[in-house]
Amino acid sequence: MKNDTVSIKGSKGTELENKNIIHCITGSISIFKSLEIIREMIRYGADVQPVVTDTARDLINPLLFDWASNKKTISEITGKLEFISTLKTNKIDLILLAPATFTTINKFANGIADNPVTLILQSALGFKIPILIVPAMHENLYDNPILQKNIEKLEDLGVSFIPPDIQEDKAKISDKSEIIDHIVKKIHKKDMIGIKYLVTAGPTHEQIDPIRYITNASSGKMGISIAKELWYRGADVTLIHGNISTEIPKMIKTIKIKTTEEMLEKTLNKIKTESYNVFISAAAPSDFKIDNYNEKKMSSDNDINLKFKKTQKIINEVKKTNSKLFSIIFKLEYNVKEEELIEKSYKRLIESNADMVIANDGYPPKDKGFDVDTNEVYIINEKKDVLKIPLSNKKIIAMKIIDEVKKNLK
Repeated sequence: MKNDTVSIKGSKGTELENKNIIHCITGSISIFKSLEIIREMIRYGADVQPVVTDTARDLINPLLFDWASNKKTISEITGKLEFISTLKTNKIDLILLAPATFTTINKFANGIADNPVTLILQSALGFKIPILIVPAMHENLYDNPILQKNIEKLEDLGVSFIPPDIQEDKAKISDKSEIIDHIVKKIHKKDMIGIKYLVTAGPTHEQIDPIRYITNASSGKMGISIAKELWYRGADVTLIHGNISTEIPKMIKTIKIKTTEEMLEKTLNKIKTESYNVFISAAAPSDFKIDNYNEKKMSSDNDINLKFKKTQKIINEVKKTNSKLFSIIFKLEYNVKEEELIEKSYKRLIESNADMVIANDGYPPKDKGFDVDTNEVYIINEKKDVLKIPLSNKKIIAMKIIDEVKKNLK
């Protein structure tokens, strides 16, 4: 059976690069998903060691876990206890228990170590290795007060849980993308705890008539990447976004809007009613709205003439509302030289009384700017210090933006 682990490693990102993860697997009916979870962790750069219970071994041949991870699966306790020494001699970044059954969670909470998985979990607790648990069972078992009490007991010991999806009377295992997000958060640096961020993302729609509107090509990927990076780092983050196709992790607090006016209204309301430290305006709100909006569907048999009027600049209104709020804006230019891009963006920073501007040129090639995963940007602060980030994934750019906020935030 040919193994392609090397070819897929890091194919989706580097968030788990050089991370060693032990994946503990129990005999849940959701066990078939554990193979894909292993592969997904590897796609983000991790090295994964599977450990299975007897019941898990009965449901799926350990050879499949060997293939998925390119490592020999630990499936029994031997007199040498060699996998315990692995915890001592190798740097293990995380223990993932997915899927986690009713029985295994209760055993773990009560100090029982009677199979390879429970023995690894008890040892990891002693070694203070981060542990993340993903329950999967019938809903009535998940709601069992004994289980819930044991979950609280483990959480008090620093163990983290991903709540299951309750569907069809079952507490189903979380989606693999959500599991990856929680893994990254569990092992990520936590330098934003106690800091409250408001982020905007995506385009706005300006109605022509009840079924037609104007918009732009923004995908919201940059704003979502920023919100995720903040969540990883422990910040309290709220995302206000337009109509976007990019999936937003359900762990992030969101407010959906349509128009620029609505985005402005929701933004100002949040700033007036809550104590935010930082505002990041990564959205692409329309600069114009239709002045002659038609309340009835317009006929396609005739030509139409549209009249536009300017919308309010959200960042300007934000700074009027709270001049002390640390604010970051984005400035898009098209086919200009680097010096001109920096000068125009810095001018916009001064005019908006912002603290930082992220500048980029949307001119082709099409691997930067709107609706792609990569961009090339310049981070400029109020002192006109410039940091150029060459063509990079927007997840990397988000990380560097937050690093710069941390340096400049008073």
